Amino acid sequence: MWQAGNSIAWQKSVSPMRSATTASASNSDDYTPPPYQPWKYTHLWVSADGETHIAECAIEHVKQAGFTGDNDPRAASYPAPLLDGTKVIVNQMPAGNVQQLHPCPHSQFVTVLSGSWYVETTDGTRREFKVGEVMFQDNTEDSPAAKTPQHASGVVGEEPCIVLISQAEFKETVDKPGPFKRIE
Repeated sequence: MWQAGNSIAWQKSVSPMRSATTASASNSDDYTPPPYQPWKYTHLWVSADGETHIAECAIEHVKQAGFTGDNDPRAASYPAPLLDGTKVIVNQMPAGNVQQLHPCPHSQFVTVLSGSWYVETTDGTRREFKVGEVMFQDNTEDSPAAKTPQHASGVVGEEPCIVLISQAEFKETVDKPGPFKRIE
């Protein structure tokens, strides 16, 4: 495992793989990158009356672009310039943590890194999130809804839950679940 101060050892262990990978790419003229797989996420969305709801969504179409400097076709990426001004936070919630109704502090994606976590909307829907699952929420105090939209949340089980939160500039909406369905 790489640790701070071990960058030379890490570079040596990676370099042979990079060389082998690059060589195999140049030997294959007929390589086609795999098709884009929709990126699934759950949207905690707000209706005009200020109630919160859950919708299962996916970004279905994203323009493919090269990622590496040498345009290795096997390293195709699908850049999604969805949000500006991103701020990343790692949050650890202890087992038993329960948060009563509250708005989210900022439009944000929340990805579970370990443990399990739930969100309950004001329409009564409860959704549990496990490792690797993603939720987008924009139910902030700045919502154009008739009242401040809120949700409850908490940790599921006996282990702490660690989430990666990516906050970004996004104009809050109402009655529009799945704002990132199509990006071209």
